[in-house]
Amino acid sequence: MKTLQQLAKIFSLVLVLFAAGCKKDKQDSLPVNPDDLLAYRFVGTFIDNNGVERLRLFYFNKTGNTIECTTDYITTRRIQTVNLANNSFTIDMDGDGKVVYTFNLGKHNNGSVFIKSSTYQNTTAPTYISWQCEAHKAADILSVKNMHFVGSNEYNISFKTDTWFFAKTPAVTGSFYEVFPGAWKGTLNGVDYFGIRLKTAQDSKMIFQKNGDTNMITLYQD
Repeated sequence: MKTLQQLAKIFSLVLVLFAAGCKKDKQDSLPVNPDDLLAYRFVGTFIDNNGVERLRLFYFNKTGNTIECTTDYITTRRIQTVNLANNSFTIDMDGDGKVVYTFNLGKHNNGSVFIKSSTYQNTTAPTYISWQCEAHKAADILSVKNMHFVGSNEYNISFKTDTWFFAKTPAVTGSFYEVFPGAWKGTLNGVDYFGIRLKTAQDSKMIFQKNGDTNMITLYQD
């Protein structure tokens, strides 16, 4: 009898956990509306077979009744209509099926959107080391203007309103503009740079790519 009671308790616990899991899945599968995307920036990092790290940004605007996604690489930009179906959409970079990003989204019952999964496909270079992408609230990404970021003696950065420089070589000044508040593209000595400021538990950090370098750099708000 005691054994039966224990089995009944275990079975009840399993049912509770199963129900909780189903409830969570249901909450996470709430329908994502195209307009929901306007409040988010997708930040992706790609590492190719040679170990070269690259930054990818996806951000959204509304033109009339159409939601558009702008995809930025360090020297590339594409703007395409978002066709959201079953909480998923794809970005075909050149419309030829060669370089395609797919995003499968979820939505919590508090209204926040997240990326359940994302994939990267390149038919001309099908293998790579890694692809990761996260959704960040636009409100959490603040301007880099008049900010200073540290963490590398060589790459500590100071921004003005439209110029910037490495703290180690302040006499060499570059220019930049913000793609949106917090994300920037710039040049210094004829070299392209591309970065974004992201919120951390303490303050914020800067990740950026220098064209031609293997690794991206991470700095922290000073």
